[in-house]
Amino acid sequence: MKKQSFRAALNLWVVGITIAIIAITIAACTYFAAREAQKNVHLIANAQIDNAIGLLDSEMAKAEVSALNFAVQSHFQEVGFRPDSVYAFLERFLERNPHLFGVAVGYEPDYVPHRPLGFAPYVLRSDSGFVRNDLLEISPYHSRPWYSETLHQPCGHWSGAFVESSGRWVITSYCLPIADGQGRRVGVVALDVCMDMLGDTLQSLNPYPNSILSVVDRDGRFVAHPTHSYILNETIASLIEKNGTTADSRIMKQIAQGIRGTGQYRMDGSVRQLYYARAKHVDWTVILDVPRNDISGGFHSMLLIMIAIMVVGVLLVLAVCSIAISRLTRPIALFTSSARQIASGNFHAYVPEVEYTDLHQLQEALVMMERSLDQYVADLKSTTESKAQIQGELNIAHRIQMALVPKIFPPFPNRNDMDLYASLIPAKAVGGDLYDYYIHDDNLIFCIGDVSGKGIPGALMMAITRSLFRNIAMREHSPAAIATSLNNAISEHNDENMFVTMFIGSCNLKTGELTCCNCGHNLPAVAFNGCDFHFIDSLPTNLPIGVVAGFEYAEVTSHIAPGTQMLLYTDGITEAENARKELFGNSRLLQALPAHEASPRSNIQAVLDRVSEFVQGEEQSDDITLLCIQFRGESLSLTLRNSVDEMQQLQPFVYRMAEAWGIDDSKRFQLYLALDEAVSNVVKYAYPAGCEGAIKLTAQRLGRDIILTLTDGGQPFDPTASTPADTTLGVAERPIGGLGIHLIKQMMDQVSYHYTDNMNILTMKINIL
Repeated sequence: MKKQSFRAALNLWVVGITIAIIAITIAACTYFAAREAQKNVHLIANAQIDNAIGLLDSEMAKAEVSALNFAVQSHFQEVGFRPDSVYAFLERFLERNPHLFGVAVGYEPDYVPHRPLGFAPYVLRSDSGFVRNDLLEISPYHSRPWYSETLHQPCGHWSGAFVESSGRWVITSYCLPIADGQGRRVGVVALDVCMDMLGDTLQSLNPYPNSILSVVDRDGRFVAHPTHSYILNETIASLIEKNGTTADSRIMKQIAQGIRGTGQYRMDGSVRQLYYARAKHVDWTVILDVPRNDISGGFHSMLLIMIAIMVVGVLLVLAVCSIAISRLTRPIALFTSSARQIASGNFHAYVPEVEYTDLHQLQEALVMMERSLDQYVADLKSTTESKAQIQGELNIAHRIQMALVPKIFPPFPNRNDMDLYASLIPAKAVGGDLYDYYIHDDNLIFCIGDVSGKGIPGALMMAITRSLFRNIAMREHSPAAIATSLNNAISEHNDENMFVTMFIGSCNLKTGELTCCNCGHNLPAVAFNGCDFHFIDSLPTNLPIGVVAGFEYAEVTSHIAPGTQMLLYTDGITEAENARKELFGNSRLLQALPAHEASPRSNIQAVLDRVSEFVQGEEQSDDITLLCIQFRGESLSLTLRNSVDEMQQLQPFVYRMAEAWGIDDSKRFQLYLALDEAVSNVVKYAYPAGCEGAIKLTAQRLGRDIILTLTDGGQPFDPTASTPADTTLGVAERPIGGLGIHLIKQMMDQVSYHYTDNMNILTMKINIL
């Protein structure tokens, strides 16, 4: 990829920053101007809405006042009533109230002389004057809502809009009950207001060229609109639906509820703004519908002008900057030539002089760099030689340190009463972890430790601790005594205040007696024979080695069965971190350990594999050390097929046990009889006829006891659950079966059975002393 020149980059930076500043300025100005203009638009629109409502309320108020005046003046009817005089009165009333389109009066039956059915004169304006009508001749007015709903009302009300009889004008009426001198309701007066004329007046208040000012009634129908065909025939919702679009339901709800507000909707691809509010005198809503283009058109023009100004300004800046930068950066080319010579190894290349202060500093820096590089190369040669020497010494230290811990496995190939495996992985070239073990008088003495320091100090402390442990353990065989002596020796000259957490143990491989002393170390994980691994947290609490001189360490002793395994480890395992800074932890350690039948080597390898999978290549932060010990006890084994002929191997096997473990003839005979009976049962009943299977016999000595374990893969059968044989009965009376297991129970001290992993396991125990 071709790299950009400094001159071009500087131009781009200057122009880019200029464009950014201008763009931000224009955007800020546009934003604040648009916001202020939007406020003005809302103020203008709401002001026009208020003007329209004021005009509408004014016309309605005039009609209401006229109705009250009419009701007051209508007492003339009590003094000689003539229909002609009523029509004349109505015409004069209209002349005095030019804002009214018509007036109608409906009287109760028998109130007007010679008019038993009633009388309802109606006068309205026309192009040629006034037109007189009798509403009784048109329809029975007493049942019409304007009359029947008003007569007994306490006050007047406005009727809904309707089209007058000629079909030309849209009318709304203010209806008011009238009474005679005694206060008796005698009729209703209805004053008509022409909505077409009122609508024309409202349109003169439009603030924008393409805006629409309209009025809708309580049902949402238009009662005033520039398009006459919409009046009483369309609603806002129906117009929006006909034009193939929808509006926010919130707008329709607010209009129906008479709530003042504003909202937007889209029609024919353009956005329109609605402003609406309800009139006071009549339950109608005034609506101003404005296209957004009428509002924002000025902003677009202003924005285009500002963008054009920005483009011209950027071009001018680019031209001026290009010329200025070209002249100012000319010395840099000279410095580039000098720098290339210096980079090629010529630390005495010529560096040109310049007149600019900051570039003069660059010239001085290049000269200083020549001198520094010359000195640096000389120092680097010396440092490289020293580092190679130090690395060689560290490698030697690593080999020496690894030689201090035993690494040959199995460590005691001639012994089958125990198995052991260990692993130490330093985090650096040398580390501070240690482990050790040896056998003295059938006692396995072992330890694991973690020094508080790392690197070379930790390695030195580790070497000292391991050497002291081996020397002290030669004369002290109790773990607590070893820890006490080791603590006093390390504390004596511990000026650096370093300490070691240790776990020291001793296991008698003959009796299974295990003694442990935990010196501030991680809790061991133990798997007893037939169980999964778990932590032992019942050990006494002791201080780490080297903290306080004279501290008396405590230990605990227990007996373990053959097959028991103990896993010791350092905190490099549980505190191993992955990329998310999560710790491996104790629970993952237990989950990583296989079933209890696995060997110590398999257990340690499983843990290391699980840790490696968890950290996913992250750098090792601490030393990792593992030590796994399995106590097996003294044992002999024999494998047979389920055949009667194979049983002849039992007697030589029992003789081998007797010779190896000093069993007298009486106990030897008991062992043979019990084994012969138990194996005979397996041969006869464990496997189906014609099916061949294996029978494994294991004999272990644990102190004074012999433990015999018989394992087969036949069908499940618990011989210990059978009904005990009644030995008081005669041979003829005794039922078949049960005598063999009775005999075994009589000769053995303990007999137990369990079925695990599709295997029958019969265990028999006898004391041979």
